[in-house]
Amino acid sequence: EVRRTTARPSALQCHCPWRSNDPSARVPLPIPKWRTPSPKECLWWVLKEEKKLTQEQQQFRALLLVNSAPLRQGRELVQACRSVLARRQASALAEWEAQVRASELKEFTSFLTGLQRDRAAVENAITQTWSNGPVEGQVNRLKNIKRSMFGRANFDLLKARVINA
Repeated sequence: EVRRTTARPSALQCHCPWRSNDPSARVPLPIPKWRTPSPKECLWWVLKEEKKLTQEQQQFRALLLVNSAPLRQGRELVQACRSVLARRQASALAEWEAQVRASELKEFTSFLTGLQRDRAAVENAITQTWSNGPVEGQVNRLKNIKRSMFGRANFDLLKARVINA
């Protein structure tokens, strides 16, 4: 009886550097360090300033903006809105609204509808120097403390935590 055997050459006999047991003969393969970003990361990369992004993030954002006209248009609208808020000019708000209506991006038109419901408050928020942010921050802090203690302690302990925090 004749047996067929396929003899495999040992790793040392092979002339392929990636199969060798000798570490000095191995060729290092470049391993890409890039991972696919989440949609949330992509959103922040699109909205951030260029100088706050790494080189890879800037390249990825450039690809996104080149390949998606609605994304590019949305970014322009966000930057225009930021500019209106930074300059604190309520008169420029009407120009931004016209840009939103012309864009026909449903997310922005929906946002604009909400702004128009309380137009006076929006204009006051842009033009006035005062803010109720500190008050809202304290209310948020109190609610978080209350939520963390729900069902575990009584009012006296809540009062002590709020006062001593």
